[in-house]
Amino acid sequence: MAGSSAAQAIFFIASVIIASVVVVALYGATGSLSGALVVRNVHLADQMRSDIEIINDPGASSQPGVYVLNTGTTALDNSTGSVALLVNGVYQTILTSGIENDDGDLRWEPSEVVNLTISGNNLAGKSVKVVVANGVSDTEQL
Repeated sequence: MAGSSAAQAIFFIASVIIASVVVVALYGATGSLSGALVVRNVHLADQMRSDIEIINDPGASSQPGVYVLNTGTTALDNSTGSVALLVNGVYQTILTSGIENDDGDLRWEPSEVVNLTISGNNLAGKSVKVVVANGVSDTEQL
């Protein structure tokens, strides 16, 4: 009888230890997953508030460059390193990225237009895609 209760006590203590290990492992995994979901949520919310639109036909225009309008509700980064321009799927190096109707703060805010210039402005008959840093893009078939 005494051996039976000693065995039950050992099994009880072992089960408590195993349960504690499982809880600690699941807590770590849950915390990591929760943090990743928060970051993903912030990124998706930023994408949903952002939008751009190519507003000229660079192949038919006498004005050099691709004019891109910020039609979203958030300010975007217009530096040449954070905006990608692809012509027929090939990345192009952006020479300049200037805000045409800037209000003086040098930020690409909603309803402001950025002029992206590249070398070799012959874009007639090509597909032009502009992608900003958060993944929002617009494509124009010229």
